[in-house]
Amino acid sequence: MVDTGWASGIERRLKAIESESGIRIILQFHAKSPTPQEDAVAGAYMKSIATSLGIAQKGVLIVYFADDPDWRIWVGDDLASRFAGKSGSVAELTASGAIHEVKEAYLTSSVAKADAEFRSSPGPSSVSRRLGLEANALLENLCLKLGIK
Repeated sequence: MVDTGWASGIERRLKAIESESGIRIILQFHAKSPTPQEDAVAGAYMKSIATSLGIAQKGVLIVYFADDPDWRIWVGDDLASRFAGKSGSVAELTASGAIHEVKEAYLTSSVAKADAEFRSSPGPSSVSRRLGLEANALLENLCLKLGIK
């Protein structure tokens, strides 16, 4: 069951971020992970979704795959060095592994932050509550990484 209050709040926050920063962030929940064929090339599946949404250059796509369970992130090419905290082209950051390392650290720290909040705050122990906390932490940490207030 989707918490419509949470969903409305996150939508308002995403619209405010886009209005203030010009960066469009899309958060999606998918029931199934990509097939092995779709996922054969690292990043290609997420890039294809980001491209279809018009955010492959200057946007961010965060997707949760429920069957895995797994969060993934696509950072638009124009934002890659800013997200990584290092100068360099997307090709350079990819070849060096820097962008992958930063993405993994970002996802791990965001989920850990949400898990700590989940354990320490009162409330029902549900998957939807945990995912809401994780999504909030991912968005908060993304804003910190990109310097968005």
